[in-house]
Amino acid sequence: ILLGKLTNSRDDCYTLTGHLGDTRYLEEIEYKILKSMDGYHSFSQLSEILRIDIFTIIKVYNKYKGPKTVTVLEEWNQVGWCEHCHTYVAGNECAICGSAINKIVFSPPCDPFICFDEEQKFLIDELKKRFDIKLDSHALFLANNCIYSNEFFWEIAYNGSIILKIRFPNYNRESWIFELVNKPNLCSKSILDNKQLEVMIEANSFRQDQLFKQSKAFLCDNVKIFPSKPLIYFSSGKESQVMLSLFEKIRIPANVITVITGVEFPEEIEFIKKCKKMFEGNNLFNYYLYEDNGQKIIDELNEKKILSAKEPWCRVDFKRSLKNKGTTDIYMGNDFVACEGSRWYENDFRRRHTKVNFISDYEHQVWLHPIAEWTSLDVWIYILKNKLPIDPVYYKGFQRTTCWMCPIVTPFHMYSSMKHYPELWSTIKDCQLEAFGDDTTRDLPF
Repeated sequence: ILLGKLTNSRDDCYTLTGHLGDTRYLEEIEYKILKSMDGYHSFSQLSEILRIDIFTIIKVYNKYKGPKTVTVLEEWNQVGWCEHCHTYVAGNECAICGSAINKIVFSPPCDPFICFDEEQKFLIDELKKRFDIKLDSHALFLANNCIYSNEFFWEIAYNGSIILKIRFPNYNRESWIFELVNKPNLCSKSILDNKQLEVMIEANSFRQDQLFKQSKAFLCDNVKIFPSKPLIYFSSGKESQVMLSLFEKIRIPANVITVITGVEFPEEIEFIKKCKKMFEGNNLFNYYLYEDNGQKIIDELNEKKILSAKEPWCRVDFKRSLKNKGTTDIYMGNDFVACEGSRWYENDFRRRHTKVNFISDYEHQVWLHPIAEWTSLDVWIYILKNKLPIDPVYYKGFQRTTCWMCPIVTPFHMYSSMKHYPELWSTIKDCQLEAFGDDTTRDLPF
């Protein structure tokens, strides 16, 4: 699986850049081989697909392999199951019993998340209806959101193994395809309750400690790039909450900015305004909120009739302009570092980010990604352990905080949005939304 970023710039200059920003020149055939390493194919399969002998493919892999460039899927995958403690663990060892964990064979991006209320009920109902499998109403599931051949699918883990695969050809529920991979073990129950969560938190304590120390070292070193205070882009989502907590624990003063375009979920906007109160009286942070009512985005979408994930004019014309206005007001043309919660495990695009990078059209700023190496399970365990605020949209079938009509989401997310907010969807009738699929020929905008 390719971890680093490939580029094909002018004059046929092919490069591979690792997570730490180290760039290496590639021959064209090397570029072609590395680009095909998507985590779904073995060396022999790649040889057949590319019509290149297997020895050449292995030679290229061995030449560039490394934890920040290209590796095998087994090493990239972090989440597994401790049979002794009966809990999920990220990393290689359970902190309770010291046992090596059994890695769960997830597909890329290998970033399973905890299924809360809406997703949990959906899975319990479908397992009962389609396969006559009755699980506890508080069953603990992990879901790994994947894309292959331009189709979304979920891998559902229960009791330490993948039991179900759901394919999402589109956001019409009637088109979804359910495949029972393994019958769940009904002799023991995996329950999402406080007791089980406490066990999971303790089992992951060693990894949590290491991740915190790594993020602390990274922040303490890099926030000093410029003399001005660092900036935190705070969306209210789970990664934003972790970032804010890290700064608070390390005692790093910062400016914090939130942008509301006006087309976020109603509960999310309300939650953001509640979060604003957290900053009152906190001398560590200066908080700034920039807000619009969303009508301009609705009007433009009704005029254009299309919003594509590959050309997200809403982000360029509205969200980015609000961010730039805010940073201009705060820093008045001075350079600064901006901290953002992207993680490598989220998807193919974010897996190609370096920990320190530059974002086009965001002026006077260097972006830092302090939790880049964290998995979704790491993030949720940190939040639950530290009792951080949780955006209510996570309980309604949404895996990320975003706009209600954003095409850069899963079909389940889109289906949930249409189900919960028909009055919002009625404002953009006859408009087309295009998801991104798994096209890696260009950097996807999310």
